[in-house]
Amino acid sequence: MTDWEKIIAKSTRCRFLFWIRALFPFIFEMIMSDIKRPNQLNFFCMALNDPLSMIWNVKHLEEPNVAIDNYKKDIYKAFSDKVIKPICRKVEEEIRLQIHQAIIPNLRQKNPL
Repeated sequence: MTDWEKIIAKSTRCRFLFWIRALFPFIFEMIMSDIKRPNQLNFFCMALNDPLSMIWNVKHLEEPNVAIDNYKKDIYKAFSDKVIKPICRKVEEEIRLQIHQAIIPNLRQKNPL
């Protein structure tokens, strides 16, 4: 019972995420598509850190930094394509609509909620 923290950490680590990197864009898209799931984005991003300790121990490369950099690039590409860019598009669209509503008279006002 005294090692419960180690047991929990070992049994809940998400190292398997390293092997399913091709699914990262779909996971990010799935999280962002459901309005009830944005809090899961934080949990998924925390889980993406779990494979780093495993990657630091690679033996087939002289420098494990190469493998870590490739892993980070995969994450960043999926995150920017499926999270950042859609949010930026939506914000830009909302700003454009607000400006048009302020400039064009008799334009139907959008419900702010």
